[in-house]
Amino acid sequence: MRLSGKFETAPFDKFSWGIANRKSSIRLQRNIKEKGKGFMEDRRPAGDCDPYLVCGLLMDTCLGSAGGGKGGKCK
Repeated sequence: MRLSGKFETAPFDKFSWGIANRKSSIRLQRNIKEKGKGFMEDRRPAGDCDPYLVCGLLMDTCLGSAGGGKGGKCK
């Protein structure tokens, strides 16, 4: 039921983003526009993922691979 999008979660089959929107897949802080920086909250259902690996992959995707191409390993 939590994958349906009815309980303050995004549906698993649609991607969305929003500022302070709990029903979006990716949620940004309310003050990110005025500060020009802030945090991204990934609200997609993925309870079986290693959070450190996922964070490393997100960093590689957004910032480029800084670890010499080791793919998802953070230092």
